[in-house]
Amino acid sequence: MLTLMGLGPGDASLITREAWAALEAADAIVLRTRRHPAVAGLPARLRRRSFDRFYDSSDDFDAVYARIVEAVLKLARKGDVIYAVPGHPLVGEATVPLLLAGAREAGIPTRIIAGLSFIEPSLEALALGEAARGVPQVDPLEGLQMCDALDLASLHHPPLNPDKPALIAQIYSRAIASEVKLTLMNQYPPEHPVRVVNAVAARTRAPTLELALHALDRGEHFDHLSSLYVPAIPRLGGWGGSSFEELQETLARLRAPDGCPWDQKQTHASLRESLLEEACEVLDAIDADDPQALKEELGDLLFNVIFHTQLATEEETFRMTDVIAEVDAKLKRRHPHERPAPPPWTACPRPCPPWPSRRSCSNGPSGRVSSGRRRPSDCAKCARNSARSSPRASPSTRPKSWAICSSPWSITPSPTASMPSWPCAGPTASLGGAFAGSSSWPARGEWT
Repeated sequence: MLTLMGLGPGDASLITREAWAALEAADAIVLRTRRHPAVAGLPARLRRRSFDRFYDSSDDFDAVYARIVEAVLKLARKGDVIYAVPGHPLVGEATVPLLLAGAREAGIPTRIIAGLSFIEPSLEALALGEAARGVPQVDPLEGLQMCDALDLASLHHPPLNPDKPALIAQIYSRAIASEVKLTLMNQYPPEHPVRVVNAVAARTRAPTLELALHALDRGEHFDHLSSLYVPAIPRLGGWGGSSFEELQETLARLRAPDGCPWDQKQTHASLRESLLEEACEVLDAIDADDPQALKEELGDLLFNVIFHTQLATEEETFRMTDVIAEVDAKLKRRHPHERPAPPPWTACPRPCPPWPSRRSCSNGPSGRVSSGRRRPSDCAKCARNSARSSPRASPSTRPKSWAICSSPWSITPSPTASMPSWPCAGPTASLGGAFAGSSSWPARGEWT
């Protein structure tokens, strides 16, 4: 029998009664590591064996885990073994899934004895810190995201929703903190407040340390029990979310049966001129070297992309996941030297070939790109010609100053709006979230 036991996140007082009963009935225990507060409080008569020497002799964690699994399975083939790990066996333990798979293949019966994971004490530590600051406590059911620091450090962009908080485990050194910081700063601003959490310290000293993200690695406040809490990015003006998902929800809400009549009426064809206009305004902002204008115009262009995708979703032709998967796969196909095997990628050993040639190779003759570029000054003419030449184009395309519907669903046009307001219907109570509690949304040109 192979018993996989969790020792909890702190000293021996946090070991469960089930685990303690098993320890008292055993003669020996195999520890993944002795570097854990609970080890000192284990029954003194237990013979102990650990794999710390594996960590000391290699910097390759995958190789270390493979050696540990091999050694534990070898012992389990000879008799009963208790393999004890920090926290809960099924939370953040790379060796446990490998052991379960190996034991199943070898016909070795297994038992799991749960332990308190790092999550609950971390939430306790955060609650103590938040209460002192008068901030509501963190409820994991309200969207708390969790990931491993080593996984995050290996990426260039964090796979996190910035509208939800995140808890990052196992930030055990300044080096890991530095890598995590760089990854997070591809999405979060440098001054974004974060908190280093030491769950074991929750009952003995200040459990959290707040600092700006850019300063995360500028101190010796990490050990093997440290985690990082990343709060959600505050909503812009109390309204705007920062995530792709939030923007999709906003558009889907406007397209809902009790949403905005203007948005409900639109089709792919009626949005053609808007798409062209916004693309040209992006070019104008680039040519003007105006970062603020570029930020706004890219948002307007993204709105068009999401709008078309929402229409396709309702028609059940494709979804946003299909759009993203298509372009992501295309980018990786066009950079074969970056992915010798999927994954991992490696750095480009040579400059990429010109994009048009790679596009031709991947898409065939129809994928060739014209060398001529439409100038921004031509965009108005192109938009007019496009509208005239397309029988599907709608003359009711929303002007630049269109206003967004509000709760209680009455359009508030901006002073320059040339389009009549639509009488929107729908009860205020059906909104919720950022939609509720306001008489109107600001007009498109008035967003700040």
